[in-house]
Amino acid sequence: MLHKGRLQAALNAKKGQFSLFDGSFNEQLAMYQYALESLYERYTSSAQLENMLPPDDVGMPSAGARPTMELDRWLVNAANQTYHGPVFPFGREFTSHEQSRLWAECIEGTTTIAVDGSQLMPWRDASIPVGLVQVGFFVNPHARGRTYTKDVRMEVLAPEELMEETNNDSDDPDSYPYSEMQVTQRRYLLEIETLCTLMQQHATARREEDPVYKSCSFL
Repeated sequence: MLHKGRLQAALNAKKGQFSLFDGSFNEQLAMYQYALESLYERYTSSAQLENMLPPDDVGMPSAGARPTMELDRWLVNAANQTYHGPVFPFGREFTSHEQSRLWAECIEGTTTIAVDGSQLMPWRDASIPVGLVQVGFFVNPHARGRTYTKDVRMEVLAPEELMEETNNDSDDPDSYPYSEMQVTQRRYLLEIETLCTLMQQHATARREEDPVYKSCSFL
């Protein structure tokens, strides 16, 4: 049984350590916010920002993300906004759920493809290491007479698929050679594979009367 009084005393004894950690976190958050809000001052175009990133060539480090045309659109009025961070306001307000549903009719005929994954990591207490990745997907044509698709893809990862590659041979009996990174990576790959497959299926099944660009995908 948990003794609440002693737990409170133990937490209070380390209050200073928690406060120090919280202060460090807030300091990092403030630096991140400043970097966002001063972005328009440091880069006046997406091309200027693109030139600061490593080229998208084989063997080069990943840029992580690259600016798009939306950055240039935002930069036009960034200095005149109350908040200077890169934000695109939705621009609409609804006083009732009925109004929002009426507005949502603008996506009629637009197929939305959404993909999201989850995973279970291997744990030390299991006699046989095992991992699990699952990717759910939802395809909605938003058209009368056409049904939506909602399903999942699942993979179980066996011990060999979880083995962490390492150059260091360890005799430590407590070492655990199975990597959570293998599960995370496989989840991401399965998300991308699923999304690409669904996009290809949608393009193949497109009717002749359908608009060429009438789909939106979410990862």
